[in-house]
Amino acid sequence: MRRKTVYLLGFACLTAIGLVGCKRQDVVSTANSQAEVIAVANYDVLNNILAKRIRELLGVADANSTTQVLVTNGGAAIGSVYRTGGRWIPYNDSSCTFPDPQRAALPSAFPSYQISRTLALSMGLDNELIQALSKFDIKLSDASSFSFSVEKPIMQVVSDTALTDGIEKPTCKAALMAANGDLYIVRGYISGKRTFRTSVDATRLVEAGIKKIASFDINAGGGKTLLEISDSEPSAFLQILELEKYAAPTPVTYPPVTPVADATLPVGDTTHSTDLPSIVYIQQNSADAKSVGNAAQSLLSARGIRVASDVESLEKTPSTSQVRYFRDADRNAAEQVASQLSSRFRNIEPVRSKVPGAKAGQLEVWLSKQP
Repeated sequence: MRRKTVYLLGFACLTAIGLVGCKRQDVVSTANSQAEVIAVANYDVLNNILAKRIRELLGVADANSTTQVLVTNGGAAIGSVYRTGGRWIPYNDSSCTFPDPQRAALPSAFPSYQISRTLALSMGLDNELIQALSKFDIKLSDASSFSFSVEKPIMQVVSDTALTDGIEKPTCKAALMAANGDLYIVRGYISGKRTFRTSVDATRLVEAGIKKIASFDINAGGGKTLLEISDSEPSAFLQILELEKYAAPTPVTYPPVTPVADATLPVGDTTHSTDLPSIVYIQQNSADAKSVGNAAQSLLSARGIRVASDVESLEKTPSTSQVRYFRDADRNAAEQVASQLSSRFRNIEPVRSKVPGAKAGQLEVWLSKQP
């Protein structure tokens, strides 16, 4: 068994709580560093910039080292176990338990990032909020730009000793070995208040006295120049994963068999649009009837879209239904899936995400709890 740590946006070197492979690097808060703004073109570029910055803070060599940094959607409890490929839902969420980790503040972990509206949606804004703002004549188009930052980030991560002890517990060890393959264990989270700032006339918002919309605090100042949108409460939205490698049994190989042509077999249809996804996985809220997920399956199958046969029921799903895609090239496919489902699931939207091992064309539909 081999292990490597995958930091899904870890922000600092925490030798005090037992992280290994980490050298001390001071981060000094200065007026210049606070004013630093980095322009970012797309999701992958932002991910790479954040990854490089965090690797530098952690003293990790490069992207090909055993430590990786990825932005991802969080939510699962610490100790949850994921497979490294396929849909991003827990393989096991009860067998591996660890003591509640310490919390450590990470001041001045990273600067502000100049991002597009599309990228802002991927980083935490949603169309429902933008639609609510539009009622006050706030126009946020695809051409709008935002400054994105995380205020007062906190890291909570299981120490090396606690991780090793927890993995050696019989229930955890048995669950990992039974998988016969590589697994990720959720080791911790980064939390903080995501903050988005943009230049826009918000006069009507100020006149209406709006200070909060959904889970966001709204600060429009005088209403003429700057609109600030931030999480009302710190959000644990960045995961720290630990990769556990359990080698699968060596498969038995047999001599190749020459295929026999059968003229009665139909020829597969190869004329599908390149915008169609290769596979769509569907997740629904466990409080809803199975018919909810089945309805999504039927709508997509009617369009000729390949859908996984099983629908996963999860206790936690997003407040707004999402079609998650993992490569920029798959955005059109995600938009098609969202459009196909919009007649049944209001406000469903494509959301750019990133998970280890996602395949080209793979999409995940995450259905919110239905009213």
